[in-house]
Amino acid sequence: MKKIIILSLITVVFFAISCESKKARTALLPSVSGKAGEVVVVMNKSYRKTEIGKSFKKVFSQDIYGLPQGEPMFNIIFFPHDAFSSLLKSHRNIIMTQISPSIKQAKISFRKNVWARPQLFISIVAPNKAEFKKIFNENKDKLLRSVVVAERQRIIDNYKKYEEKDINKVLTSKHHLSLTVPKGYMINVNTSNFVWISHETPQISQGILIYTYHINDSIALNEKLLIHIRDSALKQNVAGPLPNTYMITEHVIPPEFKEFYLNGKYTAQLRGLWRVHKDFMGGPFISFTRFDMKRKRIITVEGYVYAPKFNKRNYLRQLEGILYTMDVVE
Repeated sequence: MKKIIILSLITVVFFAISCESKKARTALLPSVSGKAGEVVVVMNKSYRKTEIGKSFKKVFSQDIYGLPQGEPMFNIIFFPHDAFSSLLKSHRNIIMTQISPSIKQAKISFRKNVWARPQLFISIVAPNKAEFKKIFNENKDKLLRSVVVAERQRIIDNYKKYEEKDINKVLTSKHHLSLTVPKGYMINVNTSNFVWISHETPQISQGILIYTYHINDSIALNEKLLIHIRDSALKQNVAGPLPNTYMITEHVIPPEFKEFYLNGKYTAQLRGLWRVHKDFMGGPFISFTRFDMKRKRIITVEGYVYAPKFNKRNYLRQLEGILYTMDVVE
């Protein structure tokens, strides 16, 4: 019995030391390089213009829904193996591919912080082209999702380091909502059921809108209801630059509706375009909505971008990172 206890203690101590050692090694790594939204794909030149190379572009460079102009989800940069230098090893997102008869079985593996932090490293290997295509197509959604999550988590982690804590205190105490908002944002409007927070520069506006809607009975969240609530709240609270102008939902391209669970709680998402009624202003938005049954209300947190001279993908992705920190305070 004593031997078993001693062996168990040795195992626990060894595990603890291993974890601390891994943390120490990670802390010594350099920070990742590359621009937000970039993915480095290391691939033999002969495959780049074939179906294999085109498959990567089709998956990772597909247009993001709900932007006024077409923008790819990610910018793919191909490098042959002999050009994959030490400078590239610190890139934020790396997909290493290899097709060789020496490989016994097609395999995909995911690793973090191989040469830098916080880095995503994906390895895709196969014995031949047919097996490579097969495993890629079977896992393409997982591959895309892993890069999306890695990019989002970098944003969230960075914002937690530079959080505007006073904003979270106001939201928590008055609206029973926790949200990680980075420095540079300010509260413009703060009423009992509507909050407007924004980061303004001479050419770009990134805004967060929070609005609540009281309910008597449990109702199902759907696209029609969310758009109705959105347009009602924005007409009343978000005025445009001219008299009788206000923010509304653009219906030329219908908003995309999605349901998922965030931190174990049901959440409804809208992704689409906004515009100012009787004006020319507009841009993309994304909203998260969930129930707060304790207070019998629906609460929506929305991010919008106004950047007429710039691409909007990364600005909207930054706001999406903020939305993913949303939590109702019980």
